[in-house]
Amino acid sequence: MDIGIRADGLTTSDFEEFALEIVKKKFNNTKLHGFKEGKDDGIDGIDDVLSPTLLIQAKRWQVTKSHTTAVSLLKDEIKKVSINKETKYGWNTNFRYVIVTSMGLSPDDLKKVREYANEILPGSMPSDEYILFSSTLTMMSKDIEFRNIFENYGLVEKNISRVLRKERLNSIEAESKSYFKGFDFNFFVETDFLGRAYQNLQKEHILLIQGPAGIGKTTTCTMLGNLLLNNEQNEFDVIVRKVEDIDRVLRLYNTNYKDVERNLFVIFDDFLGRNKFDVNERILLDIKKLYSASKYTNNLFICLNSRTQIIQDAKLVNFEFQKLISEDFTEGKNFIIDLEKYSSIDKAHIFRKAFERKLSVINQDAQHELSGKYEVLRTHKWNRIINHRNFFPRSIELITNNFEDSNENFYDYVLFTLDHPVKLYTNLFDNLKIEEKYILFSILLFKDLPVKEESIKRAFNTLDLSSDFNFEKALQKLDGSWITSVKNKLVGETKIDFLNPSIIDFLNDKIEKLTKMKEKIIRNAIYLDQICNKGNRHLGTNMELADVDFFKRLLNNWDIFEDNEYYIGEKLTAIIKLEKFDDNKGEFLKLLGKYDGSWRMSKYYNGWSRVISEIYYSDNDELKQCLINSIENPVVMESILSSNYLDLDILDEIVSYLDTMVDGLSYGIFSDKKYNYEFTEMDIYFKFRDKKISLLQDFLDDDEAEVDDGVDVESEEFNSSTEVERQLKRYTEKINVMLSSGYNWADIDAKQLDYSGLEDNITSNLKNMSYHISYSDDAYDLWRESQIEVDIPETIEDILDKPLL
Repeated sequence: MDIGIRADGLTTSDFEEFALEIVKKKFNNTKLHGFKEGKDDGIDGIDDVLSPTLLIQAKRWQVTKSHTTAVSLLKDEIKKVSINKETKYGWNTNFRYVIVTSMGLSPDDLKKVREYANEILPGSMPSDEYILFSSTLTMMSKDIEFRNIFENYGLVEKNISRVLRKERLNSIEAESKSYFKGFDFNFFVETDFLGRAYQNLQKEHILLIQGPAGIGKTTTCTMLGNLLLNNEQNEFDVIVRKVEDIDRVLRLYNTNYKDVERNLFVIFDDFLGRNKFDVNERILLDIKKLYSASKYTNNLFICLNSRTQIIQDAKLVNFEFQKLISEDFTEGKNFIIDLEKYSSIDKAHIFRKAFERKLSVINQDAQHELSGKYEVLRTHKWNRIINHRNFFPRSIELITNNFEDSNENFYDYVLFTLDHPVKLYTNLFDNLKIEEKYILFSILLFKDLPVKEESIKRAFNTLDLSSDFNFEKALQKLDGSWITSVKNKLVGETKIDFLNPSIIDFLNDKIEKLTKMKEKIIRNAIYLDQICNKGNRHLGTNMELADVDFFKRLLNNWDIFEDNEYYIGEKLTAIIKLEKFDDNKGEFLKLLGKYDGSWRMSKYYNGWSRVISEIYYSDNDELKQCLINSIENPVVMESILSSNYLDLDILDEIVSYLDTMVDGLSYGIFSDKKYNYEFTEMDIYFKFRDKKISLLQDFLDDDEAEVDDGVDVESEEFNSSTEVERQLKRYTEKINVMLSSGYNWADIDAKQLDYSGLEDNITSNLKNMSYHISYSDDAYDLWRESQIEVDIPETIEDILDKPLL
C-alpha cells in the first residue's frame, strides 16, 4: 500500500495532525502540539515554545513533483528554522528536528537532507529515524503500535477483526452501564465485607461470595462491579452471565480482552441455582475451568455467589467440586457473608437506609405516613430490632416495602415480622385476590425465569376465572412487591420475574399446600414449560425414573402446546418409551430429520445422547435401523456433531451405542448391499472419528491449559523447560486415556495431534503464575473516604434516633 499516494488525499491540516500523532508515538513525547494553518517558519509542531527539545515539519507532497524539488523544499524549511531560532525565538538550547513527508526519497536524497540539517542545525538529525517518508511510513503502518493512527486517518483499511472487536467492546460497555440501572448507590451501606472483598478480588482475580438468603450477596457483587467500573486507573467492563455461559465468557475474553489493556469483570449470580442446586456435573467441571482461567490471566476477574446451603449440596453431590472449594477456594477467595459478622453499626445503617430509600420513591402522603411510623420506633429501644437473630437486609426491605399493611403498633409489627419472617409473606398473600394468586403460581410453574408477559397472560386466560378481572392492572399491583418487569424496547417485549429468591421459596412451599390450584394450572396448561418436571433429576433409561405422565400428555396433546417446537427430543423419547413407534413412524422420522439435540427437561443436557440411548435400550430392531439410516443423512449427522453439550464423553457414549446397535442388527440393515460393513467401516464412523480428533485438539489448544497442582514457580529448583516437558507428557497420557476408556478409538494415534499450541499455552500459563498482576489502586480508598461524614456516628442511636423527614 503506497502511503505517499494515500496521504495526498488528506487535507493539509489533517496531514499535519497525522504527523503529530505519529511523532508523539515514535519519540514518546506527549507534549507535542501544532499550530493553525499559515506561515510556520519551518515548524508545524513543537513540545515547548520557550525551550524546545523536538520540532516537527510536515510536508504533504504531490507524487507528480520531482525528488530534486522535494529535497530543495525540505532544505528551505530547515533553513527557516536555522534563521529564526535565535533572532526570532531566542532558542539557545539544542533540539531535534523531525520531518514527516508523503514523498518517496532515495538514499542520496536522504543523505543530502541530513547533511544539510546537521550543518546548519548541529545535532538536529542524529539518525535516519528523524526523516519519516513514504517507505518508512509504509513499514510503520504495519506495526501494531502505530496501525491505529493510520486507520484513524484512513491511510490503511481497518482490520475487520479489530472492527468487530471494537463493536463487541462497545456493546459490552453499554451492557456494563445498563447493569446498574435501578441500583441507587446513595442508599448502599458500606460494610467491612465490601472492602475486604474488593481487595481480595484484585489480588486473587476470583471470588466466591456465599451466605444465607437475603444477606446481601447480589448487592455486594453489584457494588464491586461499580467500584471496578469507576476505577480511574484501569478500564473495566462489567457483565452478568449464567453459569451455563462459561464457555461463551471464556471465548469472549480470549477474543476481545486477552491482548488489550482493558479488564473484564464477570458476575455469576446464584451460579449453582437460584433456590436449589440445579446444575449437572458438566457445569461443575466448567466452573473448575473458569477457576483456571482466572489463575492464568491478568485482566479477567470473576465473582460467583450462591446460598451456603446450595454450595453444601453441590459438595455432597460432586467430589471434584468439593475438592475445588476446599483446596482452591481458600480464605482469600471464599468470602462468606455471615449475619454474625455484621456489626451493630452496620445493621443500624442498613435499617436507616432502607427507610430512606422507601421514602425517596413514595408520594408525599405516604412519606408522612412512613415518617409517622418511624417516629413510633424512636420511642422504643433499638437493640431489640438491630440485634435480632433474623435481622437480614431483605427482611428490613420487606418491612419498609409493606409498611402500609401494618395496622397495629409499628414497633410490634417490625418485631413480629422479624420473629416470623414468613408470616409477612403469608399475610400479604392472604390479602391477594384469588386471580392474583393464580398469576403468581402460573409464573412459578414456568420452567425458566423470566417469562414473557404475553405467555403468562395466555396461560392465565385458560383458567377461565372471573371475566371482570383486569390482568394488566393486577400485574401493576404485584409489580414491586412480588414481581418485577423488564422491558426490552428493541423487540417490544416485557418479561416478568420474581422480586427475589425468597418469594420463590415462599410460593414453592405454598403451592404444595394449595394442590387444587396447582392441579388446575397444570390441567389447563398450554405450555409444556409449565408441566415439565423442573427438578434436576437423573435422566436414566429405566421407565420409573422418567415422568411417564408428562410423556403421555405431551404425546396425546402435542398440538395444543404453544412451545412444542422446543420439545422435539422429549417427543421422540415419549414415542420410544410408550412404545408408539409403529403408530408414529412417519412423524418419528420427520422429527429426527429436524431435531437439533436440545433437551428441555434438564438443563445442560445433550438430547441426542438421550434419544439414542432410548433407542439402544428398546427391543425394536426396526427403530434401530431407522436411526442408523437417519444418521447417514448429512443433515442429521451435522445436527449431532454440532449439538450443545457434546463433549468427549458424550461422543464416546453415542458411538458405543451405535457400534453395538450395528453389530446387534446382524446384517439385515445392509441386505440391499452386496457386502457387509462393520461400524468402523461406515462413513458415519469416520465423521464421528473426525469429531473426536477435533474435540481432542480443542482440549489441547485450550488457552487455559491447566498446570498440574503442586507446581511451585518460585522454587529455586523450578526450571521452566523441564516443567513444560513434564506437563506435555502428562497431557499425552490424558489423551491416551481419552482414546481408550469410553470407546476404543484404535485408529487414532495420540502422537499425530498437534501439541505446539499446548506447549505455548503451558509456557504462557507458567509465566503468568510467576507474574500474576494485582491491580492495586486507591479507587476503593477514595470511594470510602467520600462515604465518611465529618462526624462519624459511634452509636446505634446516633444513626437511628433522628426524624425520617
